Amino acid sequence: DLPVNPEYVTAITDLGAAVYYTSRWMNAAMFEGTREQREAVLELDMVDSIWYVAGGGLNARPERENKPPMSEYARPETNQRNAAQNELLGIPSLHGQGYTGDGVLIAVFDGGFLGVDEASGFQHLHDNKQIVQTYDFVGNRVYPYGYDQHGTRVLSTMASFITSGADTLYLGAAYEAQYILCVTEDVPVEYRLEEFNWLFGAELADSAGADIIHSSLGYSDFFTDRSMDYSPADMDGITTIIARSAQFAADRGILVVTSAGNSGGSSWNVLTSPADVPDVLAVGAISFDGSPANFTSRGLSLNPVKPDVSAWGVAAVLVNSLGGISEANGTSYSAPQVAGLAAGLWQAFPELSAQELIDIIRQSGDRFTDPDTLVGYGVPNFIRAQRLVVTGLGEDRFPELSVYPNPNAGNTLTIELPADFQGGELQVIVFSTTGSRVSTESVPVTGKSLIVNTEGWETGSYFLRIESDQKIGWARVVKP
Repeated sequence: DLPVNPEYVTAITDLGAAVYYTSRWMNAAMFEGTREQREAVLELDMVDSIWYVAGGGLNARPERENKPPMSEYARPETNQRNAAQNELLGIPSLHGQGYTGDGVLIAVFDGGFLGVDEASGFQHLHDNKQIVQTYDFVGNRVYPYGYDQHGTRVLSTMASFITSGADTLYLGAAYEAQYILCVTEDVPVEYRLEEFNWLFGAELADSAGADIIHSSLGYSDFFTDRSMDYSPADMDGITTIIARSAQFAADRGILVVTSAGNSGGSSWNVLTSPADVPDVLAVGAISFDGSPANFTSRGLSLNPVKPDVSAWGVAAVLVNSLGGISEANGTSYSAPQVAGLAAGLWQAFPELSAQELIDIIRQSGDRFTDPDTLVGYGVPNFIRAQRLVVTGLGEDRFPELSVYPNPNAGNTLTIELPADFQGGELQVIVFSTTGSRVSTESVPVTGKSLIVNTEGWETGSYFLRIESDQKIGWARVVKP
C-alpha cells in the first residue's frame, strides 16, 4: 500500500512523458508519450514492463455532448414506480426497520452521471452532502456530471428519492447512504485504459474509506483495439486487469458489487470481468415473473457459482438524466439494487466483514440449495438475510412455524407444532432483529401447540428459533 516512489515518476517525466495517475496497489504509473519516449522509459532501471492501454492520448479525447437525444424519453415521466422491484429484495422491510444505508459509503464507477447535479430525484444527495467525493478519470477532472446518463440510471436505483405531495414516487434502496462518483468508462471507445481507471478509482475509494464499490461495467471481447480482446478462458478471476484490481479491493475489506453482463445468447454468452472474481458479488438479471433474462450473462461453472445472485433487470424502473421515471433492461440495473440491499444490511449488522456479508446475501437467495449458471443462488431478500444473521437459520430446510396472533398485541403467543416437534422438550430462543437475545426458555411439550409469554416485549419485530432434539424451526413475530 505504499505510494509509488516519487523519484520513479520524476524519471519518467524527465523524459518528456506525461504521468497522469499512479497505482500503489500495482506499483505502476500511467503515462502518455511518443514511441521514442516509451522505449526510453522501458530502459529505466526501475521499470519492469510497459503495457499499451489506449491510443490517441488522454487529452485528445473530445468533450462529448451532454444532452441525450429526446427520442429516448418519449415518456420522461411515467406511471411506473419501483415498488415491485424493491419488494422482491425485501427493501420495504429494510427501510421499515430504519436501514436506509445511512453511514455506509458507496463508490459508484460508471461512464458519466449526467443530470445528477440538476435532476430533482438526486437533490437530497446535494442538500444532505451525501456525495462526498467525485472524480472523472477519463477527463482528468473533478466534475463527473457530463458524458453519459448510464451512471445516472444506475445510481438512481440506489439513491433517488422522488415525491409528489405526500406520495413517494421513487425510492432508492439506499437513499440515505453516502456516495463517491467516479467516471472510469470512456463510452464511445473501449480500451484497457478503462480497467486502469477502475483501479485508480478503487484506490481513491479505499483512501476515502468506502465500504462498497459498485460498477455496472464489464470487459470481454469488444475493445476498439481488437488486440486487447479477452477470451472466455480469461474469465478466471485473475487474468484481466480489472479482475486483479477488484481482488485488491476485496482483500482490503471493500464489498465489490458488479453486473454479470448482458452477453447471454451472444457469441460470448458468459459473464464479463470483474464478475469472474470469486470474492466479488456478481449480479444477474431476472424478469418480473422470476425467469432469467434472455440477455443475462451465464457463469462458466458452478465452482464458484456465478452469477452469485440475481435481481429485477427486465424493464427495471429507474430515474433518467432528465429526472423522469423510466425503464431499461440490463444487469446494469439489477446489480445496484443488490448493492443497495447490501448497504442496508451492513447498516443493520456493521460487525460483519465484507466476505461474511457476501455469504449472507448468497445464502438469502431463493435458489440457495439449487443454484445454476443463469441466476446463481437466486434472488436475495432482506428478511431471509436478517433471519440468517440473527438465528443462524437461512436455508429452506428449516421450516417456518405458524404463530398467532401475529401481529401480537397481547401477552401470549401460540406456536403451532408439526408432528416432529411434538413431545419432549423444546428450546425457544427469542431474538431482536439486531441479533440481541431477548430470552431463552426450555418448555415441555404436551400437545400440538406451545404458548410463549410475550409480556414485556417492546414494539418491533422478533425472530423465534424453536429447537427439538431432532428438528429446528423458526418464526417471525411483530409486536405493535
